[in-house]
Amino acid sequence: MKTTIVKNRFFKLRALLILAGSGNVTWSSASAMYQSGECWLIPAGLGKFSVNPNELSKILRTYVPDLAALRANLERDGHSWQEIAKTVFD
Repeated sequence: MKTTIVKNRFFKLRALLILAGSGNVTWSSASAMYQSGECWLIPAGLGKFSVNPNELSKILRTYVPDLAALRANLERDGHSWQEIAKTVFD
C-alpha cells in the first residue's frame, strides 16, 4: 500500500472520512490506527502527517477553503454573485 504524506501548509482544519480500509495516521509525535466508518478531524496546527494504509483504503479528505479566494475564482469563471451566494456562505 502507498503512504500519502499531507503537508498542512495552509493551517486549515481538515477532516478525513474513512470510507473503506484500515491503517495508521502518523504525525510528528505519535501514530494512531484508522478503520472504515471513522471521521478524523485534523487540527489546523498539526503540520505534516501521513496516511499509511494496511489495506486498500478509500478516504475522503476535506477542508474549509479560503472563502474570499473561492468567491473570486468563481466570479472570474463567470458565475454571478447570485449563483455564488447559493453555495458559498459564511
